[in-house]
Amino acid sequence: MAVLMTGAGGFHDVAVPPKIERQNVELSVVEEDKVMLPCRVSGRPPPVVRWTKDDVAVAPDDDRYRVVSSHWLAIPVVT
Repeated sequence: MAVLMTGAGGFHDVAVPPKIERQNVELSVVEEDKVMLPCRVSGRPPPVVRWTKDDVAVAPDDDRYRVVSSHWLAIPVVT
């Protein structure tokens, strides 16, 4: 959420720290199913979401994981 404050020169955009809206998602999936994992964040400026596995960024050409948008990770086939 952006906060606009009035000052001598009019409105000023105020930074809002990033916040993860929902941290824990509990899922039950069957092997071979597709899974979509959301990352709901807010802040000003808008936070950048980086998906990692074992502290390594998910590569864009990795067929096991796909970053659908910066806020969604798809696992096409759960193994």
